[in-house]
Amino acid sequence: MPFYITKGDRRPLFVVNLVDDYNEPSESAVNLTTAGSANFSMRGPMVGGVAAGTVINRLAGSITNAVQGEFTYPWSASDTTTAGTFQADTKVYWNDGKPETFPNSKVSGDDGTKFWTIIIEDGMG
Repeated sequence: MPFYITKGDRRPLFVVNLVDDYNEPSESAVNLTTAGSANFSMRGPMVGGVAAGTVINRLAGSITNAVQGEFTYPWSASDTTTAGTFQADTKVYWNDGKPETFPNSKVSGDDGTKFWTIIIEDGMG
């Protein structure tokens, strides 16, 4: 399911529950208790299925509920200045030094890629 935000807005925050997504009916949340940090990337806008650029490149987010696998990214003022459809992912850095990217398989309900879909819409004014 795409995440919608209006151009120039900084809320709602981008909040996702990370799961080991193997396209099975009952995916469980990834326990992030042993994660050292996590960051967020977003590219686009998408034009003909191709990203026009990188808007956010590995900026820090927060693990807001480690047991439930909850990750939160707070938008900065420059993140939502361009309307369009974007692709995003999160990279978790575990305490053993090994990174893991989420989502880690195709996300059902999005555009069939291995990314979350973020739609920044033009506002009324």
